[in-house]
Amino acid sequence: MSDQQRWDMMRALGLGQPTGIEMPGETSGIIGPPDKWDRRQRYTTMFGQGMATSPLQVASMVATIANGGVKEPVHIVDSYRTPAGAVTKVEHDAPKQVLDADAASTLLKMMEAVTTDEGTARAAAVPGYHTAGKTGTTEILGSVGQEHGVVSSFVGSLPAEDPRVVIAVVVYRPQGEVVWGGTVAGPVFAKIGAQAMALLEVPPSTNAQTLYPQRVE
Repeated sequence: MSDQQRWDMMRALGLGQPTGIEMPGETSGIIGPPDKWDRRQRYTTMFGQGMATSPLQVASMVATIANGGVKEPVHIVDSYRTPAGAVTKVEHDAPKQVLDADAASTLLKMMEAVTTDEGTARAAAVPGYHTAGKTGTTEILGSVGQEHGVVSSFVGSLPAEDPRVVIAVVVYRPQGEVVWGGTVAGPVFAKIGAQAMALLEVPPSTNAQTLYPQRVE
């Protein structure tokens, strides 16, 4: 995959641009065009460094993967009422297939392993439900490159076999010796996920969990 193809996919998934949520001052994030990437950045962007995103952008991206590659518009306003009492529905962009459905399914299956005993976020597992997600541990850098703590995160969806919700947890500058996203943000995701399943009355997963096969040389 060329740098241009990867950048095009990042943009299609909503990175580097506002989500369009009805809030002023939303950040676009930072993802420079591939012809501006230096030799290091063309590799670091493969695993989330050399760029900047908002939690909402990442949640929307994971929601697209969980939705079979279909990107739904992000919004918080469904309608508004004028002083005269007239109700106007807000128009939103139509859903769009931005990622191949088979590729999205494969990605989601890979993300299921993250919350199992084989993964890096066992603490994010929600009892009774198959969960798919991804950890994040990002260094906060100062003006001259010095480290000022980290941002620990976990974003995931459940139930993995038929996703109903996507939850993103971000913890700024966690304290303690262990600051990994799976350890710090994972347990918060698990608690919110369990409550969400109860509130939505989603039955527990009953199918056998089949993880994406790992290639062993």
